[in-house]
Amino acid sequence: MTWRRSSSGCARRRWLEQAASLAADAADESGIAVVAHRAPDGTGGDDLRKLAIDVRGRLDSSHPAVVAVSAVSDGRPVIVVAVNDRGRERGLAAGELVRIAAGVLGGGGGGRDDVAQGGGTNPSAVDDALGAVRRRVAEQGG
Repeated sequence: MTWRRSSSGCARRRWLEQAASLAADAADESGIAVVAHRAPDGTGGDDLRKLAIDVRGRLDSSHPAVVAVSAVSDGRPVIVVAVNDRGRERGLAAGELVRIAAGVLGGGGGGRDDVAQGGGTNPSAVDDALGAVRRRVAEQGG
């Protein structure tokens, strides 16, 4: 299912439930809340951005947090990273993290310190790219 193509109330409810569930299941990497999620294939960059920002907003704003979501859209991997204010205070930047992940995906990316987007050419590397974000966050937090 692609979120952008569906405007039904049922799809919106599933979207919100997914965001709530992802936030509730955030991992702790050296004191930083981390959500690294592979969305269903076909989910586009705009929807990944909305999901990342939604999940980031559901995490405790008094603690540093990073959200990375990725999917394969039209045969190409896309990744979006969002970092909250506390995470940026700890030196984490979405643009840097997305460049790391996009490098694993065989591409590039960029953006602001709070939200960034990238992509690549290797759809089989999505899980590795999310893992690279988790590792970098753990290094930064340690």
